[in-house]
Amino acid sequence: MRKPLLSIGLSQFGLSVLQTLFMFYYVKVYINQFHVNTKWFNVAQTLFMVWNTINDPLFGYLQEVRGSWLNNRFLVIKTLSPFLVVSFVFMWIPWNTKGSDLEGLHLILSLFLYDAFFSAIGVAWGALFADTTQNQPIVRVKALKYSQIAILVSVFSIAVTEKLSLSHLGEKRTERNGEQDDQEILIQEEAGDANLTFKENMKNSICLTKQVISQRQFLAIAVTNFFHTARSIAHMNFASIITEVVIPQDILPSGSVRLSLFFMLLTLGPQIVLIVNEKLIARVGAVKVMVISYLVSFFSGFMIIFSYNPYFTMLFMFIDCITVHTIAPLFNIIISDFVDDDARKNTRSAGIPSIIFSLNALFVKPAQSVAPVLIVHLLNQSGYQEYLKTKISTEDLRNTILLILFMTPAVIGGIQYLVMKTILSFFRFQMLIALTVAADALRPVVPCSLLSLSMVPFASCSLVIGGISWIVPGHMAQKLDNFLYKSYMRLCLFVFENISGVEIFVHGGKEVIKNSGEPENAVVLSNHQTNVDWIIPVILAARHGDQGNEQAFRVMVKQSIHLVPMFGWYIFQHGYIYVRRFGEFIGAPVLRQLKWLNESDPPFWLLIFPEGTRLSPKKKQLIESSNRFLEKAGRPPMRNVLCPRSGGLQLALDNLSTLDAIYDVTVMYGQTRMNNRRGMAPGMFEFCCGPQAHKQLHIHLSRIPIEQVPKEKLELRNWTTDRFTLKERIIDDFYSDSPSAGSTLPCVPISQTLPSAIFFSAALIAPFFSRTIGRVYLLTIASSPLLIAWLHIRRCV
Repeated sequence: MRKPLLSIGLSQFGLSVLQTLFMFYYVKVYINQFHVNTKWFNVAQTLFMVWNTINDPLFGYLQEVRGSWLNNRFLVIKTLSPFLVVSFVFMWIPWNTKGSDLEGLHLILSLFLYDAFFSAIGVAWGALFADTTQNQPIVRVKALKYSQIAILVSVFSIAVTEKLSLSHLGEKRTERNGEQDDQEILIQEEAGDANLTFKENMKNSICLTKQVISQRQFLAIAVTNFFHTARSIAHMNFASIITEVVIPQDILPSGSVRLSLFFMLLTLGPQIVLIVNEKLIARVGAVKVMVISYLVSFFSGFMIIFSYNPYFTMLFMFIDCITVHTIAPLFNIIISDFVDDDARKNTRSAGIPSIIFSLNALFVKPAQSVAPVLIVHLLNQSGYQEYLKTKISTEDLRNTILLILFMTPAVIGGIQYLVMKTILSFFRFQMLIALTVAADALRPVVPCSLLSLSMVPFASCSLVIGGISWIVPGHMAQKLDNFLYKSYMRLCLFVFENISGVEIFVHGGKEVIKNSGEPENAVVLSNHQTNVDWIIPVILAARHGDQGNEQAFRVMVKQSIHLVPMFGWYIFQHGYIYVRRFGEFIGAPVLRQLKWLNESDPPFWLLIFPEGTRLSPKKKQLIESSNRFLEKAGRPPMRNVLCPRSGGLQLALDNLSTLDAIYDVTVMYGQTRMNNRRGMAPGMFEFCCGPQAHKQLHIHLSRIPIEQVPKEKLELRNWTTDRFTLKERIIDDFYSDSPSAGSTLPCVPISQTLPSAIFFSAALIAPFFSRTIGRVYLLTIASSPLLIAWLHIRRCV
């Protein structure tokens, strides 16, 4: 087996050298050196796209006709390779460098000739790769390793040519978006036969095509591969332009060894990662690796916040290279796997790799033309042609390039992730429906990202307020902090109420929702089902008092939250209380926070979840353990809530002398009334941007004056259990055929929440216009380990 694998590697080396140089240089050479005007460039790319849609299927079908010399893979490679080399050399010989129409024709002819021979050989190698490793997953991964070693060696050509050309050319792409292999093996499946007429062969080929493209798995692969190709072109084909405009010359001077090494790192990194992870890919599977990479790509796009720093931009380019070009070769594995699956499904004696690889290319190749046209158009709209004349970059051009660079993986990576997860995993959906679902599923990303990313400017402002508190009186700093916190809570309400469109129904507790009078200090007891539960007291607090009381909201949270960067530090400063769910209870930090709350001037609402963890029907052992404890206490079992613990409430009652009342809150979600969903509450994504059907929030409220709450330990335990027994009955009524309707609670006015949403959105955009703000954010993030360490040094947790 070593000889065939070696052949695959050597074959890949030949293709990779040519394709790497072609994709790295051709765009910038024809624009900057041969001066092809935009009109001819667009015409060439359009015709090239049409040619791509024709030549790949054509070569695929011709290579499946039994009896033709094209059916001999090795002979195709041996015969057409010299023509490929000649077409490659022909491309770099200028006809006219003054921007005449001749150079436009030169570009068209060069693209047609080079791609024709490259496609013919690429289809043959794709078929050979599939046949050589047929039904051998481990060998298939090993073959990919040999192929990547060949690419690894070939990409050194970039460093050499960059140095020799003094970076006058430069445009980059390391990966072929086609296919790779080699070895003399004949395909065993007949798309045609030497004894059949041309008409019969065509009819047979059309039948095979219908069988392939009707499979949802193939469509998922093709769509994902299309976006992958567009993404690769968008970033890597313009790497030279990106570094020239965005990275200062004192960091990466043109023609320098540093620039050559940087490009070498971008080209070698993905190959090395792929080679050293051969066993991981074989164990985990190519599809899972791809899905993870798309998720990483999506989140990496948010590094745009720090794009003012050229070193962060360079780091991002390296990450993007890894997630793009480490993954691109894996398409050979999943397409080859599909060849095997297709043969089994359609009871073929062998696969039809030439047709399948060529059909994949039919979907994918247009991306090679669309991406350059779109990007060149965007660059020209932002003044790139003027930059070529003056070599002075404008802020508009720089921002456009940064948006292309960072948003391409964020948007396309998100789409690829959803397509792979949605379509490959769930074959029952039609392709169009699945893509619609995938696009709809992307909706939660925006509001949830807004909440998460806003923590950076939020924490930065909080640190500034903390610094001011050393100068101004404490009560003034507290007012500033409360204003900041209230603004963030209103941003949360903007997402959870205004964007989600949830219907809110309140049962009882009118005295809690009062629009007049002074706010009061209270402990909020709530059942716990989902990561949405915490927003309920905020919803209520917004309707409490003359101006709302969102700034009063605090929570008794599990200790592990303190490790969340920035957020964990801030909430402690604002009066949240960390408690241990497991291990020895440490009372000093808890008592210190309770004392601070008791002495603070503004009112507070302290949220406590006595159950200690979320209830879910899937946690059967937890429910059984809870019911065993209830049985020992002589209580009936419960299915809607867990047996409560009164320890947190006991501490609050003992140390908060300013308490006015206990607010007993029972939360119920409309989605749990759907078939087979009892007790399965929606998460944040579903709650904010899920289907509107059954999107209701039912809140049962009771206000218990503090005088009516027992403080003795045993009595309080029984009282708390009684309250949760009542919750059990309330939730049972909710699931009954005739539940209590409740009264509608109007949505919080958008006039109250929109200013906060605008403020935090502007704060996230600010680094694009101010490097100082970007540096402040960077320092805030960098300070996270120190802030966590400070919590431990001060024994806050």
